[in-house]
Amino acid sequence: MGNTTFMKKIELKAIAIATIMAVLASCTPDVAEMPTCSSTLHGYSAAYPLPAGIATRDVVPCSYGIINTTTAGISTVAGFTGTGQYRQNGVYNPDDGCYYVLGNTGTPYFTGGTPGYTIFKISSSGAITSYGKVGGDSCGYFSLNYDEVHDKFFAVRMSSVQNELCELTLSGTTFTSSPVLSAGSIVSALYFTIDQNTGDKYYTGVNPSTFSTTLYKLPWGGSATLVSTAPANVYVLAINYNTNDDNIYGIRTNDSVNFKLARIDLSTGTHTELGAVIPGLEGRVYSIALDRCSDKIYISTGNSVAQLMQFDIATGALLRNDTVSSIYQGLSVQY
Repeated sequence: MGNTTFMKKIELKAIAIATIMAVLASCTPDVAEMPTCSSTLHGYSAAYPLPAGIATRDVVPCSYGIINTTTAGISTVAGFTGTGQYRQNGVYNPDDGCYYVLGNTGTPYFTGGTPGYTIFKISSSGAITSYGKVGGDSCGYFSLNYDEVHDKFFAVRMSSVQNELCELTLSGTTFTSSPVLSAGSIVSALYFTIDQNTGDKYYTGVNPSTFSTTLYKLPWGGSATLVSTAPANVYVLAINYNTNDDNIYGIRTNDSVNFKLARIDLSTGTHTELGAVIPGLEGRVYSIALDRCSDKIYISTGNSVAQLMQFDIATGALLRNDTVSSIYQGLSVQY
């Protein structure tokens, strides 16, 4: 009887120890493998000010690389010929780890030449693959973006008649363009963004009666619907979708002189200004990127000098304002 009781106690202790070890074994990896959020800022630099005779659609020497957000310096990976300023033309593709950028392999447009719009795929080692537009095109392609949900590229095709949101298909050494939305209301290459959780597209237009920004949502396979209208005479540019809170962030002005960060609440359509007037912006937004890891917004601008600014998303506070030797464009964040 005594031996039986003793053995049962030993068995119970063994079970208890085994249970504790199992709990520890199951919990320890969870603690050790807690995901950490890190990000890398990609982009390309172009000479500033532009050399004499070069205009916004001309052939411009550019350098793609990784931008150090602490020093604002760039580690060059490869060079290519870009299409000038005011263009949100580059995007990092997390599916293949390459950077894609719209460039120009043609001759200067404003000197009577024929532009050769080309998509350059640049690997981390600097290897470049070129995709030329099938059949050529007299119109410009801007605001290159990548839909991570559907694994597709999109851009705004701009012409003197009508702007179009297009799906771009890359194959071999060429790319083709198919309109998914004909929208004369898309007024800038910086006014188009994607919700990377759903693939929904958001773009801006202008209300002709109030001269204010309108925000539209284009769901995958659906029709565009009006989401928000800004107050009269208020413009919002350079929009970015934030998947952390499912709101739109951009730059807002009511006089084309003073610019502030702004948040658009997609559930209500409400606009909220964030922070103080952005110093030295004056409407020259060359590129903008939202970093969901650091909760920052990066803005590249340049008036008398080229600048890279960093802002806190929640408050709009200016965190850094670095003067740089060349304008950064195609800002895109890798996670």
